[in-house]
Amino acid sequence: MQPVDVREAMEEPLNGTNEFWRIMVEGGVLDERLAGEFRRRTHKKWTPLGQILVERRILDISQVMGLLAMQADEPEMRLGDLAVREGMCTSEQISAALVEQRQACPHPIELLLEDRRIEKAGFFTTLIDYVRWLEGQLYASRVG
Repeated sequence: MQPVDVREAMEEPLNGTNEFWRIMVEGGVLDERLAGEFRRRTHKKWTPLGQILVERRILDISQVMGLLAMQADEPEMRLGDLAVREGMCTSEQISAALVEQRQACPHPIELLLEDRRIEKAGFFTTLIDYVRWLEGQLYASRVG
């Protein structure tokens, strides 16, 4: 089974979010101020994975703190991967918690589509640029 991408999920609502906002600004969809507003709105509802695992009673706070300490020693490891490796939970429990985490947080695309200040044709054109950037990242990760 493939490792769960948890650290990135804890730090940013979506992997690639920084690039998403950069591309939206460079594409003229947003100015810096508006991008910051949308970014704050997205991040405001973001729940850390450790908190979700505690709320689901999969882990307790001391276990999460222990995992964070381990992560400090192994920064390349993700919290969920550490929890699974240490036998504290299963990959399925981490995956379910990540689904909950993502569903609770508004997606940047949803926010932009709902906002009347955003010109939709330009947004869709720029969104294609973002998708192409993501495809490039996927290709680079497979090649490298």
